[in-house]
Amino acid sequence: MKECSPTLVRKGKRYALHIAYEGDVKLTQAELSKQRVCAVDLGLTNSAVCSVMDANGTVLARTFINQAKEKDRMRQMTGKLKQAQRQSGIGAKPNFWRRMNGLQTHIVHDTAHRIIAFAQKHSADVIVMEFLGKMRLPKGTWGAKRLRAKLQFWAKRRIQTKVTEMAHFIGMRVSMVNPANTSALAFDGSGFVQRNTKPHLKRCGCPWRPKTLHWQNERIGRWLPSFGCNRR
Repeated sequence: MKECSPTLVRKGKRYALHIAYEGDVKLTQAELSKQRVCAVDLGLTNSAVCSVMDANGTVLARTFINQAKEKDRMRQMTGKLKQAQRQSGIGAKPNFWRRMNGLQTHIVHDTAHRIIAFAQKHSADVIVMEFLGKMRLPKGTWGAKRLRAKLQFWAKRRIQTKVTEMAHFIGMRVSMVNPANTSALAFDGSGFVQRNTKPHLKRCGCPWRPKTLHWQNERIGRWLPSFGCNRR
């Protein structure tokens, strides 16, 4: 292990020295026929949807990761920030941003730790995620203003970076796949998904739409051997 230069970090009214270490880690080298993949689909409603699959494509386990309380507090804090800006103008407002940044950091760390714990529990060799770069909404999109505000607080790259660092520390591989058509194509390779945009009615009479996140999640896992994957 190589010791790096220390850095001075301030936390509130206290200061601490953080010392990083560099070292070589041996990653897993499992055979393709015995390999298990943990496919991770990051989203706005649920922070992450994880599925563990074997080489034959059989789904062994699935979990939904979400921080409902933290996201509700974030929404309330955003509303209070907008109200304060309307009353006193657009200013720094450091107290609001400190709380919002703390909630966002907690969501990132909690999501990454639960993804790694789920992958370790089911002995996954590779964690597969979509390569999510800068997202731009097309012109004329309905609800673009509200969706743009949600995307502004979506720390997708921070979650991927944290998962990559933690996975490499324990010797687990991480792969990024092309996100194109992961939502449009079915998980079993039968073709495009036939979606019904009309709301259905349950027995209670309230409209609902079936969740299809696990379809996209399993499609991400099956795209690992494809041409558009970046494996580390």
